[in-house]
Amino acid sequence: MRLAIILLLATGCEAGTGAPPDTSPRAYLLLQPATEEKGWGAIEAMRARLPLEERKRIRSAGLVSTEERTMYVEFDGTCSAGFVRAARRIAEQEGTPKPSCLATLPGAR
Repeated sequence: MRLAIILLLATGCEAGTGAPPDTSPRAYLLLQPATEEKGWGAIEAMRARLPLEERKRIRSAGLVSTEERTMYVEFDGTCSAGFVRAARRIAEQEGTPKPSCLATLPGAR
């Protein structure tokens, strides 16, 4: 279910604009925080610690599933290594599942 939702996000088009979809590579970091509130707090804290160039690569963040407490962070290109390390540390401290990163390939939309 979670993978299907992420694939839907990754294959979407530029809705309502008539423009062709953006086919640049993207990566999605999936998080399962203890609560949605903690997830948003962790995302903001990790984002604030990144260098400006890495922060600029974050395209969006959101909730994938309330049932599974799954959130995502979308990056241009690949997942930020610093963000992934911080997310893993937080998951370890909270006893929640480790985050995972999915990538799309150019033209795979």
